[in-house]
Amino acid sequence: MDLVWDDLRVFLAIAREGSLSAAARRLSVDQSTVGRRLAALETTTSARLFDRTPRGYLLTAAGEAVLPKAEEIESAALSVERKLLGQDARPEGRVRLATSDGFAVWFVIPRLQALRARQPGIEIEVVTGNPPVNLARREADLSLRFSKPSQPNVIARQLGQGAWAVYGSASYVEQRGLPQAARKLDSHDVIDFSDDLSGTVGARWLRDNGERGRVVMRSDSLLSHAAAVASGLGISPLPCVCGDVHPQLRRLFPRTIGHHDIWLVVHPDVRTSARVRAVMDHLTELVAEQAPLLSGRTSRAVKRPRPTAR
Repeated sequence: MDLVWDDLRVFLAIAREGSLSAAARRLSVDQSTVGRRLAALETTTSARLFDRTPRGYLLTAAGEAVLPKAEEIESAALSVERKLLGQDARPEGRVRLATSDGFAVWFVIPRLQALRARQPGIEIEVVTGNPPVNLARREADLSLRFSKPSQPNVIARQLGQGAWAVYGSASYVEQRGLPQAARKLDSHDVIDFSDDLSGTVGARWLRDNGERGRVVMRSDSLLSHAAAVASGLGISPLPCVCGDVHPQLRRLFPRTIGHHDIWLVVHPDVRTSARVRAVMDHLTELVAEQAPLLSGRTSRAVKRPRPTAR
């Protein structure tokens, strides 16, 4: 019986994700490829590893028995991969960078051309999502996150801070006017945050100050969130890196409402790789250069009418 590492990767991905489609997304392959590999693995081992149920793919007793050993093999194989990557002496090849979808679109991707000009041999693969990635499993080489990582055996450096403020579109303000005060949203329409974003600065602020607002939409994506506010659907907190430069958005209150930290996270085995180090240096410089934008010091707040003298 000849098992290969790719077969075990498929097995582990299905076990963790619970479906062929989700496993395929994790592995960046077609769903049909995952299905064929699983069928071949079960044929090779003469064992059914998963029960196909309405709730998804669930491990059988045989699958449960082999899971710990498969994870041991995975850990050893990924350790070898990280060690080899860490020996790279030239800044060439692929670097996987994980961050949120909003920060990728608003900050990272528009500034990759400078890295490309400086390091043409590096290919950046951007991995987006709200949950943190597992660097030990090589889900990414680097991560830009907004809270201090809790994963063991990683190196984290705080690069700076990102501020939030409350925004609305010009069309919304023209039709509905401004809230009277930051803590009184009155009966204004509000874009709220779904559970995946419940820990953000904006979600916490709304929990404390948004009880008098009327929720018209919730979203688990800051890109969708910003699009809803820009369309005039409602008002909401947003990161200043988006709101202060978006052509349709204006701050409704001059002050920021809070900030999050910006952390650069890397696994110690890969930080000595020339290409990983080049991307780390680029991101560190970017956050320092763009500190005024990130910290909310470039605002275009709506001008409030001055009270008339009596």
